Amino acid sequence: MIERASELLRRYDAGLGTGVEELDRLVGGLRPGALHIFYGEPAITSPILYRAMVEAHWRGPVAYMNNTDYYGEKTLVDVETLSAASEAAGAEPLEVLESIYCVAAFNAERQVRAAGRLAEEVRRRGASLVAVHNASAFYPGGKGSAQALSSALSILLEAASEAGAPVLATSLSRGSGASAEPLLPLHVIHRSSVLVLLSFRGSFAAARLVKHPSMPAPRSALLLSLWWAGMGRITPPFRQVYRRVLERIRRVYRPLLRDERHRKALDGLVREVWGAEHAAIGSLGEITVLDSMNLAASIHNKAEIEELKKRLGKLEERLRSLEEKARAGGD
Repeated sequence: MIERASELLRRYDAGLGTGVEELDRLVGGLRPGALHIFYGEPAITSPILYRAMVEAHWRGPVAYMNNTDYYGEKTLVDVETLSAASEAAGAEPLEVLESIYCVAAFNAERQVRAAGRLAEEVRRRGASLVAVHNASAFYPGGKGSAQALSSALSILLEAASEAGAPVLATSLSRGSGASAEPLLPLHVIHRSSVLVLLSFRGSFAAARLVKHPSMPAPRSALLLSLWWAGMGRITPPFRQVYRRVLERIRRVYRPLLRDERHRKALDGLVREVWGAEHAAIGSLGEITVLDSMNLAASIHNKAEIEELKKRLGKLEERLRSLEEKARAGGD
């Protein structure tokens, strides 16, 4: 089909597409120089961010900032998700990957420095999209986490505006239902141009447009054309569910542990058991992720106990041997 040049121009002016038809109709595309916050269910926000990055690579380089716990996730780019998004769009995954330049922030203190480095590259190379994954990773955290996040986004927004690129950031949510808000500082929320809440509605993914400068809001839509959804029905991938549960444990459960030894023990489980036995945990689809985590932890505890029993047995043998020698010497 041949399209008029005016129609192509109109589509370009409408903003960068996300690759999800219903979402693009709801939002009207991603606008240059504007902050778009997609928040809520990570099993939806993360794949949509990657799908938008694939769409953006047709226009030019993509700037990507990943906010992540270094010990939990050492990769900058989720290659598996990027590959699936690329194939769905008819793009070559390696070409998409080559178009992305990225930085990572492993804690709140590094967010500003990472954003500064990425902004320099945006000014040097240009960008069709500035993508910020998991902006809420370290908020609320220690003193200064709100200011660090706000400064980092301001730095990226300024560079994106100069490059004529939109900023798309993903975030967790706080609250429930339609009233849920991004887990971000209020001044960041107020600075955003577009807010979209993404959640599951039964077995379907749904988007709710909460804020927009020119489109009517609030409005909602089922996302039936998601590239990873068969007929719109979604079973969240295990890894997405695992990460969501693990992030909630770190953010909500860990700070409530009064005993520092227990907090260290939990950190050890994350590093030594849940990460190492990820495949085994994922195989138990008929029980919840948290149940399978508990099973893995119990197995680890049992293994440690058995090892201690072996060591104790050897110590007891040595003690008996010494006692026998002592008795023999006394005789």
